[in-house]
Order: sequence, then structure tokens, then C-alpha cells
Amino acid sequence: MTGTSRRYWDAIADMYQGTTRIRQDDYHYGPLVPGDRELGLLPATLAGCHCLELGCGGAQNSIYLAAQGARCVACDLSGGQLAAARQRIQEKRVAVDLIQADLDHLPFRPEPIFGLVHSSYALPFVQDPERMVREAARRLLPGGVLLFSTAHPLAMGEWVELDEGETGIFTRDYFQPELDQRLEGEAEEICRAVPIGEMFDWCRAAGLVVERLLEPRPHPRHLLDDHALREQIPYWSEDWLERRDELSRIPFLVVVRAVKP
Repeated sequence: MTGTSRRYWDAIADMYQGTTRIRQDDYHYGPLVPGDRELGLLPATLAGCHCLELGCGGAQNSIYLAAQGARCVACDLSGGQLAAARQRIQEKRVAVDLIQADLDHLPFRPEPIFGLVHSSYALPFVQDPERMVREAARRLLPGGVLLFSTAHPLAMGEWVELDEGETGIFTRDYFQPELDQRLEGEAEEICRAVPIGEMFDWCRAAGLVVERLLEPRPHPRHLLDDHALREQIPYWSEDWLERRDELSRIPFLVVVRAVKP
């Protein structure tokens, strides 16, 4: 990650934390999709589990895990995001150790001490995501879980209008997805996606066994209207709700659960 990445996340920290609703009574994987109460990917026993969160933002997931009795460390590149996390931790009166860190260069000894390393949608902003997966695996205890969500390559496509008012996604090259360039003033951040097969190979090369690979989507409107969806899911904003129909047709993210033998 770069200095301009840090400036970008610092610049949007207040806006992001103010407009995005992220619950702390469930574990979230990304916008509008079900949380872990429904997906059930976290370790069965969280009490006493030593957990490391990579790219924590406001640390809502680590706060949730700490409330279940886990011992939590959470790191993020942005001081602005960590300030929001610190306030939430104080309000919830839970113990989460916060560390400001570049995810491309983790400030932890490469020794297995964690039962869970987890990350919700931070991987696509890392310059070398394969290395991050490898370094995360090195810090897992035998039987430990790596759990992450990241950008789905199809989500980098362009929505186009087809015949008779129909819409669909257009991608120039699935194997080299378009970059999602984000600007805030003079600060820039880049979101990168890779083919799903590459993610699988990263885990295998790191000595992990992939147990689950999900492409979650919002519940359809005939089962949950927008109001009910807001009440049920752990992560949403009004901007994301405007994209609900799109995200119900094309997966926005991938969730991977891998275990260290």
C-alpha cells in the first residue's frame, strides 16, 4: 500500500463511517450480503481464540469477535479509520488492540500465534495480495482459519443497456479485470480484482486447504424489501441500496474460508 492510499482513506474516514451502517452484533463480509449469523464461516469456538484483522476500518468485526470472548488485534493503514475504531471500542467496552500498519508489510513476527486471521474487503487494495495471503498463513496456528472477502472480477465490468431495455455486465477481459480507480482530492486509491482461480491458488501455495468459496448476494426483493434488508444485514448504506438490483445479479465479492492443516 502507498502513501497516497493512506491519504485517501484518511480523507474519506469521517464520510465513510458516517454514511455506512455497519452493525457490531454480527460479522460482515461486504455490502448488502448476509453476515456470519447466516453464512456460518467463523470458527465454531471464538472464546479465547487469538484473532488478527487485516484492514479493520472502524474495527466493527473485531468488536463483534471480542464480544464473543476472542482476543483481538486489528490493524489498518489509516489513522482516521483507527480513530473511529478506537471510539467504538471505548463505547462497547471491549478489548481490541489497534495497530497502524501497511498490509503489504505486516509488523508481526512470522510465527504461528493466531487461530483466526480475517479481512473484509481489504485484499483488493493491497499491492501484493498473494504475499498478504502467504504472510497471513504463516501466522496461523495448525487448525487456524484464514477468512477473507475480496473483489469479484465480474464486479469490475461495466453495466450496459442491451436490447429492449435489458441490462447486463460487459467485461473486456475476465483474466485481467479493469482497475477501480478512486479519487478524493489529490489522493488516489486503486481497487484490484483477480480471477477466482488465482485466489484459490494463492491459498494452496500458502499451505492452506480451501474449505468454502462463496459468491454471496443480497436476498431477493420478493423475500425482503429494503426496510427488512436494513434490519437483517450487517452492512449497508443508501448508496449501496441503490445498487441492490445489480448486486442481486452479478456478485460484488468473493468470500474464502481456508484452514491451515
